[in-house]
Amino acid sequence: MNAHELKQHPAFLALTPTERAAVTARLDAAGGAFEFDDAALALLGGEAAALDADDLRAWLAWPSSAGTTHGVALRPCPEPALSEAVYRSLVDRVPALIDDAIFGEAERQARGFARRVVLAEHERRTAGRLRDAELTVLATLAGELEQAPSTHEAWSAGAVDDALRGAGLGLLAELLLETIDRRTGLRGFFADVGRWATTGARDLGHAVRALSEGLPGHEGRYDSRSGRWTNWSGDYACEPAAYVKPRTEAEIRETVRAAGRLRVVGAGHSFNASPLTDGTLLSLDAYDAVLALDAGRRIARVQAGIRARDLNRALWGAGLALPVLGSTDAQAIGGLLATDLHGTGRTHGFLSTQVRALRVVAADGTAREVRAGDPLFHAVMGGLGVCGVVTEVEVELVPRFHLAKTTAMVDRARSEAEIERLIDENDHLSFYYVGGTADGESVRMHTWNHTSEPLTPGWERQRARAEIEDFAISAFVPAAAELLADIDEDSPLSNLLAPDKRLVMPSSDGFGRKLFYMHDEIEFSVPHAAWRPCVERTRALLAERNIGSIIEVRFTPNHSQAMLRPEDDHGRSAWIELATPQDTDRAALYDAFESLMRAYGGRPHLGKKTRATAADLRALYGARFEAFTAVRRAQDPDGKFLNETTTRLFVEG
Repeated sequence: MNAHELKQHPAFLALTPTERAAVTARLDAAGGAFEFDDAALALLGGEAAALDADDLRAWLAWPSSAGTTHGVALRPCPEPALSEAVYRSLVDRVPALIDDAIFGEAERQARGFARRVVLAEHERRTAGRLRDAELTVLATLAGELEQAPSTHEAWSAGAVDDALRGAGLGLLAELLLETIDRRTGLRGFFADVGRWATTGARDLGHAVRALSEGLPGHEGRYDSRSGRWTNWSGDYACEPAAYVKPRTEAEIRETVRAAGRLRVVGAGHSFNASPLTDGTLLSLDAYDAVLALDAGRRIARVQAGIRARDLNRALWGAGLALPVLGSTDAQAIGGLLATDLHGTGRTHGFLSTQVRALRVVAADGTAREVRAGDPLFHAVMGGLGVCGVVTEVEVELVPRFHLAKTTAMVDRARSEAEIERLIDENDHLSFYYVGGTADGESVRMHTWNHTSEPLTPGWERQRARAEIEDFAISAFVPAAAELLADIDEDSPLSNLLAPDKRLVMPSSDGFGRKLFYMHDEIEFSVPHAAWRPCVERTRALLAERNIGSIIEVRFTPNHSQAMLRPEDDHGRSAWIELATPQDTDRAALYDAFESLMRAYGGRPHLGKKTRATAADLRALYGARFEAFTAVRRAQDPDGKFLNETTTRLFVEG
């Protein structure tokens, strides 16, 4: 929407003369090459026509340097000539854009789309990445153009791709087409789900939100009206005295120095109270840039607030990748290191293995760079933020790759007996057991393997559909999930409800999945030799209590760089996790599970549920816990970074 169009809008006309003058002055100050971003507003709650006078008043009250509020932005176009080139390239492919007799609406939309393309390309070049929200806006604008009466016959994703490539924006074209492909066809599928879903409405709403790029419902959030921060699942919340989102390291250091009590939060994806504080809650959401990307040396340096999904996208565009990731990509990199993220793999298991350097701010506000061998480097990883605020991370990378993911129901006894062969034959392997069943003849096996095969056509849509189907069975028809575990894996019913699936996906997207149902987690690493009795006793525990829960089993080599690495010291560990529906009474269950895991030498994942104390960790880690404590005290002599949970875990006495 340009200045002339805005001044004809009912929202502008409803302002007082003084307010209209103020809006005009701000528009004039921006110059002529800009857009008033009504498309972003439409994503957050309505079409452009829903713009009202209060939106403009809020925009006026927002600092001009900030640029955005309530999804409404005044954004200068940094390259008007490129915008015109994109528009002309569109017209070359879809001549009907300039033949529209309906007040030139298609032409106006096309010019707006071209301006937005340039803004997105400018962000990609300057920040080294492109936010999902920006791509979603572009996909939305492209969809609106497709619906224009004069263009719908000629307009297509292929035309958009050709036009952007014709203007020299090939990488942006690739990213946009991936986003359009993810969105296509999902609305109708969600409508089908809504027709048969009569229970679990909360989880279904969460699933829909989680698929909305840029507005992920599976992250923590801060409500500025109530002053309340809530973690991703809604299980934990606090009302901090101050909620701060610094944009520079200087601001981070000053915030840390001045705070009495402080905790750092990324995506809020932990399953315990470790992020909570009544002091200062420091969010790294605005500290999320790619600082350097050296494709030749395969090294990236990033700010710690960057989400895994955004880093993955930037790396893919540069021909690079991380060799292993966890089961979801919503978290901030700093948070993943604070909980010592692990995935599953024969040769790669931990994100920390790839870390070359960290920049860490101590409680007094000083910052220093640390590398492997420095005790601080190793104490920060897995330390839940009690040894300092990580601001920058340097990681070692591998060439990007295609990943073939296979999901299948397999015979439980045979797969358990052949576990060594399965681990050796697959790059990555995990199992989903359905706990609470009587027999459990079958188990779901996931494998991920590098491949030179091309990507599966429409893999994004197929993956989303498969995840929704799995969610539907688990959340809406839990008896079906239990039945799948109890019947033969090759039976017609098993093949109907849970057919084998195989998708070839890019390394940037192949590991993660969307979390569509609200659940809780507790996880322990156990010696590899003990994994099978641990699973058997966990299955028996669930059956005795008549509680349904997924038991996830993963395997990693012991290559973590964390000082308190939650693993066995004999080459390979198994990870046993309960992922339990949120409406389950799980406190007593988790206590019993924890006792069971400890009996086998298990070590708790500190980012998830555990009742462990500092005395327990000292017994598990011995001299390493003492070394960790020495680093923690040196970095934070007065306990600024502690809260109730981290005090229980790390402070004795």
